[in-house]
Amino acid sequence: MLAFFNIDTLFSYCAWGGTSIYVLRILIGFAGAADSESMDTAVDHVSDDAFQFLSLNTLVGFLMMLGWGGLAAYRQFLLSEAVSLTIAVLVGAIFVLMTRLIFKNAKKLTSTGTVFDVHKAVGKQGRVYQKIQANKRGVIHVILDDFNRELDAISVDSREILSFQPVEILKVVDRKTVIVKQVK
Repeated sequence: MLAFFNIDTLFSYCAWGGTSIYVLRILIGFAGAADSESMDTAVDHVSDDAFQFLSLNTLVGFLMMLGWGGLAAYRQFLLSEAVSLTIAVLVGAIFVLMTRLIFKNAKKLTSTGTVFDVHKAVGKQGRVYQKIQANKRGVIHVILDDFNRELDAISVDSREILSFQPVEILKVVDRKTVIVKQVK
């Protein structure tokens, strides 16, 4: 058994297994079958920053890069098993740290244009985009903070308001829904 399981086999299993799972997870993500949060383990949701990088994605990425780094050191550069294993662990760790750095910096790419206070809409006028049916919701467009916002709307008197009609926002129901009246 010892002859079957050597360092070369370990690196190969990590490289091909990690790569297969990593590519599969990317394809599933692109297909929209699952969001990134549901694909990670519960460990990723711990508030302590020290443990946030311990997700399934980073562990699979670590194994993948450990395998490829180890194979390159062992086969290509003909280094010893101990040196190849050390290099493999370093390559895997660097991959995890780089991935963490990328996602940490990506979180900073939010714009104030994407965050708005719906309460600022009260008293503003907008236009019905999608007809507000009697006792149902429709959609209006209103300009808030120099951006065109789309909000769900309910008629104050439960009457139908046709598309492209001007409306005034009277009250906020929730973060995305307002009560409006038609302006004549």
